[in-house]
Amino acid sequence: QEGSDSAVLTLVDASSVLWRLYLEGTDVGGRINALADAWKDKCNQNFYAFNEAHAMMAFASGNDHEAARKLLESMKEYVNSNDDSTTNYINTRKIGLPVSEAIYEFSLGNFDRTLEILMPIKNSVHQFGGSHAQRDAVARTLLEAAIRSRQKRISTALINERLVARPNSLYNRNKLEQVNAIA
Repeated sequence: QEGSDSAVLTLVDASSVLWRLYLEGTDVGGRINALADAWKDKCNQNFYAFNEAHAMMAFASGNDHEAARKLLESMKEYVNSNDDSTTNYINTRKIGLPVSEAIYEFSLGNFDRTLEILMPIKNSVHQFGGSHAQRDAVARTLLEAAIRSRQKRISTALINERLVARPNSLYNRNKLEQVNAIA
């Protein structure tokens, strides 16, 4: 993989932060496009599924559909190679590809599809690495998709899980209000 590990870690962190802002509808200006451009020569290498999912966050939130589709194609080709000799292959197949697909579907407004992809793996996302905060971007995507698709039962279950872990979180309290407002 090109670039230093610290440069890629910076991209992962930036993707996670900007994706969270995107989920909340915050305008991040040109920062997301610069981030997406920085990812273009560092993904599609099937080196680390976690990084590729974060590249997808940048592409999806920046509406760079061409880069997003290329990344998904690369990941699918890798999975279709059936080379289960590496941990990354297994992580890409089980977690990385579904997370990347869900993020892309979310950016297209396909919230039901996002739920369909993420619900079966929501308790397995930790397997592909990263910090709790970085993985929380995926959990927030799932919750936001449930809210936007107006699925009250799923939204309630997801926010209750978050509230058990962090009852005083301002984010969780705000999301609880949104969930309670679903008719």
